[in-house]
Amino acid sequence: MSKTLPVPLVGITSCLKAHEHSDFHCVQDKYVDAVVAGTGAVPVLIPAIGPALDIDALLARLDGVLITGSPSNVDPAHYGGPPP
Repeated sequence: MSKTLPVPLVGITSCLKAHEHSDFHCVQDKYVDAVVAGTGAVPVLIPAIGPALDIDALLARLDGVLITGSPSNVDPAHYGGPPP
């Protein structure tokens, strides 16, 4: 009897976007599709909650991370860097 390996989990960084009277954590569908088509992994949305997120604990559970490149999550100001 063969054992099947668990499906990998790949985190995708999200953006916080305001819409009407609520904020939403979101990511473009093309990134979700890329994870599924390119790796067969289950995409996991990483909420944009800043320091409230225990990033070390999250990374220990993920098999990979896709950083989308959105200014809301890679802007140098988030890391003490100069503006672009």
